[in-house]
Amino acid sequence: QIYARAAYYRDSGADIIDLGMSLDRQWLAEGPAIIAELKARGFTLSIDTLHPAEIRMADAAGVDYVLSLNSSNRFLAPELRATPILIPDSPSDLSSLDATIAELERAGKPYVLDPILSPIIFGFADSLARYHAVRAQYPNAEMMMGIGNLTELTEADTTGMTALMIGVCQELGIRNVLTTEVIPWARGVVRETAIARELMYFAQQQA
Repeated sequence: QIYARAAYYRDSGADIIDLGMSLDRQWLAEGPAIIAELKARGFTLSIDTLHPAEIRMADAAGVDYVLSLNSSNRFLAPELRATPILIPDSPSDLSSLDATIAELERAGKPYVLDPILSPIIFGFADSLARYHAVRAQYPNAEMMMGIGNLTELTEADTTGMTALMIGVCQELGIRNVLTTEVIPWARGVVRETAIARELMYFAQQQA
């Protein structure tokens, strides 16, 4: 089922398959074999956990990205082969993100920044401002936006929301997005995202 789901997302246009550490699996024991098989099938992978033991397991097994590092686990950075996604300790605490960035810079490690997109009514507008502020402060940094926090948690058709958020990403130079298809109204959103990125890139190039 894991391989079939990964293939479905890749066929839908996903470049990277994110492995969530679901609570009903023994990932420390099962993870290495699953990751190895997915890598053997040509998948680029990320791991979605803050737990140091799970990060070490996945990194050793060959994942390409780690979601995520903050002050609680950034001590792992020097030993990681995978590229980490850096997040603030809490969405509004950008100073903690700055501290984690400084730690990665001292270690000479690459990274991707994610200021965290908040759901509507739970700080969505403020989170857009965070992305704008982080881009202004770090104009050349790779960034990521978890647009699934909007499409999964807003009971509305996802096509328009996805187009809007990919447009925001295009304007801010955010080249990585994380999205999911868990809730029924979000089914197909990976394909929508893949199409929207091409449309928004084309629109910007033609402007």
